[in-house]
Amino acid sequence: MLSITSVFDQYKVNFDESSTDNYIAFKVTYYADYYAVYLDDITWEFTPSCTEPSDLVVDGMSMTTSDLSWTAGADETNWEVVYGPVGFNPETEGMSASVTDTPNTTLTDLDPDTDYEFYVKSQCVGAGESSLIGPESFFTFCEASSVPFFEGFENGYVDEENIAGCWSSQSGETEWKTNNGSIDNNREPRTGDWNAYLSYNNNDWIFYALELTEGVSYDLTLYARQDKTEGASISASYGLENNASAMTDEIIAPFNITNGDYQMVTGSFTPDEDGVYYIGIKGSVTYIPYYLTIDDISVVESNTCAAPSEITFSEITSDSAEVNWVENGTATEWELIYGLEGFNPETEGTSLISDADTYSEVLTDLESETTYDVYVRAICSEDEQSEFAEPKSFTTGTLSIENQVFENFKFYPNPVNAQLILQAGTQIESVKLYNMLGQSVMISSPNKLQTQLETESLQSGVYLMKVSLNGHVKTFRVLKK
Repeated sequence: MLSITSVFDQYKVNFDESSTDNYIAFKVTYYADYYAVYLDDITWEFTPSCTEPSDLVVDGMSMTTSDLSWTAGADETNWEVVYGPVGFNPETEGMSASVTDTPNTTLTDLDPDTDYEFYVKSQCVGAGESSLIGPESFFTFCEASSVPFFEGFENGYVDEENIAGCWSSQSGETEWKTNNGSIDNNREPRTGDWNAYLSYNNNDWIFYALELTEGVSYDLTLYARQDKTEGASISASYGLENNASAMTDEIIAPFNITNGDYQMVTGSFTPDEDGVYYIGIKGSVTYIPYYLTIDDISVVESNTCAAPSEITFSEITSDSAEVNWVENGTATEWELIYGLEGFNPETEGTSLISDADTYSEVLTDLESETTYDVYVRAICSEDEQSEFAEPKSFTTGTLSIENQVFENFKFYPNPVNAQLILQAGTQIESVKLYNMLGQSVMISSPNKLQTQLETESLQSGVYLMKVSLNGHVKTFRVLKK
């Protein structure tokens, strides 16, 4: 009895006994899971003296090798394998390998990242050789990449197709796919125009080969998000082969992806020998989210200067905000770079150096009702600084009526010697100057947009200046030289 599948395949049956029957019969046994059986291209011919092999199989591949096997046609123990790039003519092109004893072989010295196909024929003692059967296709993996490594899926991929190129995979129901045009269900790229996603109800691996050095610490970082709040996680490991069972060393334990904002997922690892290792990233998705999306995968040598984390904001006003962070090492100095939402911290923004042991700093002179991005990194020494922590954003508040009135008010110079100049966008109704004992030392009612105070006769020290504009009073600190 032959077991058949849902695709057309070739089946051969040998009639070894002599017979004078004139008919061949086909009997089909039906089961509940199918309704019809289709037959085509039926031939009846003398059994060749050297029987063809069958069932060509690719058992495994590497960057330069491929394991092949087949089923012997009869009792032959010699075969010829002919192989070459996809589309080659096996009668006039390609390379050949002789195989004896068992119907399998390993092809070596193949070119990395190349699509091949192969044919096999039997070689029978005293009966010549069979015809070639095939082709069966296979491919070799890419050469290992060096570190630093970055993958943003921006080049060499096809929209809505399985991740290909130098990535390999081990999949469940469906594979990771690259994406260029879909933004529904939180599938918009983090940077650039491309990313990759995994559909619901899947536990799928993707692998990439890297050349790593013994004893060097590396950081793997990626960004992931989903379209619900549960049911998706990401993990990573590494090993010597590109399959799940070879992922023996964990880099990132299963990390829950909980929202539609990209979450940074990172882990460190140190190989104990030089060589080629496969980095494996596993996505796990239940039926709850539609998609788990990843972008911007990188592997770099670890920075011994630890980056801060958990950037938060407090005391946000119309023109200021307090930035807070967590120090993860021993740094005592940090750089804050802030600017308008979406700015590039490498070329834009305002830099501020902080040595506050409270791990906080107040940003001032901000624009009202404006969204700012903030980056923070540790400065461990003159020559060493950390990577930036994951940037965070805040939005300043609306100007109060008092602040709106005083928005264009200014005075200078401060410290002052002989004359203090005041300017405003509305009339300056009054100016009162007090010493630190609360005694009034000067009063002026200019009712003009600009005025000045003669301060030469005042003693050196700190004074408080109360200014009235449009019925609103605000106090400023003035230093007399």
